[in-house]
Amino acid sequence: EMGFDERSVIFKLNFGLMVEKLDEVTTVTIYRVLQELLNNVCKHANASEVQLTLIPGSQVNLELRDNGVGLPNNWRQKGQGLRGIEERIQALGGHLSIVSNDKGSRITVNLPTKSNSALTT
Repeated sequence: EMGFDERSVIFKLNFGLMVEKLDEVTTVTIYRVLQELLNNVCKHANASEVQLTLIPGSQVNLELRDNGVGLPNNWRQKGQGLRGIEERIQALGGHLSIVSNDKGSRITVNLPTKSNSALTT
């Protein structure tokens, strides 16, 4: 669906989530965030390599790296997608970090898991 093959993009996935630590809202959020991020890479980044890493723990740590053209400086004003991601993540007590330049982007997402959020409530 994303068209990585047609664009000759090398895609690497490192996946280590324990699904039983995720509630339904967090699971859907991770899915939607990944969907938006990968769609953005396909449409806008002009990347030849994409690496996605999901690391379990007391939080879900997601990192997406690409070697594309980077985000425009005004990305917050320009589009709805990344702002929507940021709002979803913050609503769940998580954090979004974006580092981007003309050599690519690194987007990290941290979301609490069920066991972590149960300890803080």
